[in-house]
Amino acid sequence: MSSMRRVRASPPQRDRYCARGAGNLAAMRTLLAPDDMVDDMLAERRARGWDLYDYEIDGVYHMAPAPSVDHADIQLRVGAVMLELARDKGLKAIGPANLGKLKGDVIAYLIPDVTVVEPGASGSALLHASVAVEILSPNEDEDAKVADYARVVELTGLQLDELWYVDATNAQVRIRDARLRLVDHSTVFGRAAAELAELFGLRPSL
Repeated sequence: MSSMRRVRASPPQRDRYCARGAGNLAAMRTLLAPDDMVDDMLAERRARGWDLYDYEIDGVYHMAPAPSVDHADIQLRVGAVMLELARDKGLKAIGPANLGKLKGDVIAYLIPDVTVVEPGASGSALLHASVAVEILSPNEDEDAKVADYARVVELTGLQLDELWYVDATNAQVRIRDARLRLVDHSTVFGRAAAELAELFGLRPSL
């Protein structure tokens, strides 16, 4: 019997791969499939450019769809502000980047919406970031994602100075320090969370 591998799929991906004989994924969070089937899935995703936001932790490959229009709009606005903030601090703001390790005995990485790094940073995966910015999606489990970051740090030695969550619905920016504890001020940029929310143009939903 061939070895099996776990893949987690968000709803749009569940429907697609259910049609390929993967079982009733519409009612499942995790697919357990033979390695060769998973390899075919991932090869197709890479070939079609669908894997930009996919990530892997503890041997589980997470398939994530592209962001919604609203999410992408916030991501672009946040990115524009981060370009200026990073430049003023001698840092570099970039878009999604692989934080963690893509190769070797341990494969674990996450892909934030915006990443702030040192000017000389390069390569396909980074083990240090000054700030990782995540745009909170509707119904996203923020605590679970923070736990994912903690796990990647543990597995790979990733050095993450700060993790920011941008919550457009509540017009908030939540900042976590290098130990992933909630704080109200960014030491990287010397700005309060409330000030960052204003800079990003966040307004409470009516």
